[in-house]
Parts: sequence; C-alpha cells; structure tokens
Amino acid sequence: VVRQAVTGELKYAIDLGAPIESAPVHHDGRLVVYLRGHQIVCLDASTGKIIWNYRRAVPITVTLQRTTRPLFVGDKVILGFADGYAGALSLQEGTLQWEQKLVDTQKFVDVDLNPILAEGLVITGSPSGELKALDPASGAIRRNYPIGSMSQPFLRGDNLIFGTDSGEVIFMALDGQILKSQRVTKRAINQVLWWKDHLVVVTFGGELIGLDPLTFKRIGSFALGHDQSAVFGDLAVGSQGLGVLSSRNRLFFFE
Repeated sequence: VVRQAVTGELKYAIDLGAPIESAPVHHDGRLVVYLRGHQIVCLDASTGKIIWNYRRAVPITVTLQRTTRPLFVGDKVILGFADGYAGALSLQEGTLQWEQKLVDTQKFVDVDLNPILAEGLVITGSPSGELKALDPASGAIRRNYPIGSMSQPFLRGDNLIFGTDSGEVIFMALDGQILKSQRVTKRAINQVLWWKDHLVVVTFGGELIGLDPLTFKRIGSFALGHDQSAVFGDLAVGSQGLGVLSSRNRLFFFE
C-alpha cells in the first residue's frame, strides 16, 4: 500500500500474492520487495505496475524463512536465498546474472545476512556458515572470513561489527583480522547496531544490552518482555530514537 506522505491519499494498493515480511526497498524509481515464498518482485514506485517477478525454487532443506535486504550495485540487485546461495538479478529485467553457493550444511542454510558493499566487494553469508566477500560483477568468492555472524554485520569505518551464536561481539578488519572480541552474554546475539556512540546488542534471550564500544562494559539493559523474545526485522534508528519490534509483537521506542 502506497500513500501520499503529507495527505495520506491512497496512490495504489497491489496484492503480490504472498506475505511481505521485509520492507520494500526504493531505488532509482523502483520498489523491490522480497516475499516470503522465495520470490522477488520489482514495481514501478510511482504506479505500482509490476516490472518483473523472480521466483526461486523452494529448497528441500530446513529454512528459517528469513530474507535479506536487497543491495543495489550498478545494474544488479544482490541478495541471499534460502537454499544457501547468494545471487544477482538484473535490475532492468529480473534475470539471474550469477549465483554462488555459500553454505554446505543441511539445515538453516539461508543466506539471510544483509549484503554490504565494502572496498568493492559484497560481504554476506549465513548464520550457519562463515562470512564471504564476493565479486559483485561475477559472484566469485574473493575472501573467506574465519568466523560466522548470527547478527546482521554492519560497517563502522573500516571495520565490520557483528555478534555470534556464542554471545560474542566481534570487531573485524575487512582483511579478516579479528581486532577485538568479547563475550558479553550467554545467549546468542541476533542484532548489533551503533546508537548514540554506543553498541546496542539484542539477544535470543529477550534482552537488549547497551555496551561501551571501547571496553565492551555493560552500561544498561532492558528486557523485551519474554525470555524467548528476539528481533528478526531491522531496528529503526533515527534522530528521535530507536524503534524495536520483538518477535512477540511488542513495539518499543527508546529515546
């Protein structure tokens, strides 16, 4: 559903035929929407007209049914798939330009870490495997990192910051050197972000933790209401505060 931002007037509404569990991404007059059924749809952002539709074969392995945020590099849309592959689609036509297998395990092979462009390479991966750096033109693996990430990695300066399934926060250089790591919780970390010059960590144990980025010392924590709560979508960070939607459908806003 698309509405005029000021008046709220409906511009268009379109049924895409499957649950939409990730935010549509706007780029160059288009909206790219990743649907739950292993399907990516590209719309004209002004009219809602479907420009192309790419459907991936449903994997036979166990999947978390999560999706990546599409990354636009030149004329390509780069994203991960639930079958253990990363791939690039043509922005104009939606045809598959390349695909690269990143995970060899049998369960939870989803490549659902949002791809990041750093030093001309695309960094992505699956929580079930190690992070990889890919050539965005061909999909060739240019670098294998020595560790996997449970949370969405993010770039801070020349460093990648992410959390692991053992409760560690990692600062890693783009060449793969681990600059700093420390276990800050006994539970797996599924979100890490930078906010107000601090690190914010969300665990699968329903806890949001504030850390000093230099010492990794806890400066505060907040319970999300249930010890099995998690945050699967993106956290919303803005000038007014931090928005968090938990897996138990509780919405929190921090100033």
